[in-house]
Amino acid sequence: MMGKILVRTSLIIFIMLSSRKAFDDEKIKKGKKISDELIGSIEDSKLYIIVFSKNYASSSWCLDELVKIMECHRKTEQTAYPVFYDVEPSEVRKQSGIVGEAFAKYEMEEAAGKWRVALKEAADLAGWELKKTADG
Repeated sequence: MMGKILVRTSLIIFIMLSSRKAFDDEKIKKGKKISDELIGSIEDSKLYIIVFSKNYASSSWCLDELVKIMECHRKTEQTAYPVFYDVEPSEVRKQSGIVGEAFAKYEMEEAAGKWRVALKEAADLAGWELKKTADG
């Protein structure tokens, strides 16, 4: 449990120090297409903190957001900062290992190609690796 608290606290401190408003998408219905509000928030952001976990690639919602984030990062050079939580950057980059297993259900999806490119681009960025430890 302590590890989860540390990760959350570290990210909150990082966001506060960067003087940016964090977008909370809790009120947006899960499983629906990305809303115009969320797209607007992504476009208006100056900093993206992308937290990759073992299950990240199992969410089409997260993958759609990532495509938009990386599109904005390429076009406007907004800062994208990946955090790899208990997953290797190479697993995200190549969609292998646990990430590949999570992504496998989307192989036939029309958007799979865009998702693969976005995952690779994000994993190629310098970021922060966090490993789950015995205390949580």
